[in-house]
Amino acid sequence: MVGISHAVIGASTAIAVSSVLGANTHSYILSIGIGTAASLLPDIDAEVSTIKIFAKKRLQGRLANSFVRKSRRNRFPDIFIHIGISLFEVIVGMTLLIVSTIFGKHRGLAHSLIFLALLSPISVISSALLSSKTVFGYVFIFGYLSHILTDSMTVTGVQMLAPFSKNHYHILPRKYRFTTGSATEVIYVGIFVLLAAICIVL
Repeated sequence: MVGISHAVIGASTAIAVSSVLGANTHSYILSIGIGTAASLLPDIDAEVSTIKIFAKKRLQGRLANSFVRKSRRNRFPDIFIHIGISLFEVIVGMTLLIVSTIFGKHRGLAHSLIFLALLSPISVISSALLSSKTVFGYVFIFGYLSHILTDSMTVTGVQMLAPFSKNHYHILPRKYRFTTGSATEVIYVGIFVLLAAICIVL
């Protein structure tokens, strides 16, 4: 799937999970952000992807430079704030690029259910420690899972059992699989959004 499709499904999944777990209204906005980010994260191993472009922009320091230029027009103490934020953005970019290199081939380890299984307890524990709420951890897990499952509906499939198996797996019969970026993909995205809406209503 393309980035925008994953983002829409990730956001929808986040709303559905938050609704099922009884999260309050204030938690929804953060949940949507986490779910969307998690749904894009597996594509960190792709040469061209929304999350990869984000990382490269941070590494090139475009945002950092804009913060520094803006700080020159502000009071002196603000410079330290902007420089701090700028350095943080650069570090995030470098980290993402390093991680993408470790993951290697697209739709490999980053798209593995085994990797997600290892990541899940870290996500829930981190959520509990940082916000005293586990809902954000579960939103991350299901957002990430939504990416793996939807990519497994495509013609290419994903290496769900990496690194123990290099086979590409699918969850749909051959005739129902679609090509990334096709009109059929849009239909599937609509179905996911509809299912999320049903979860909210129920």
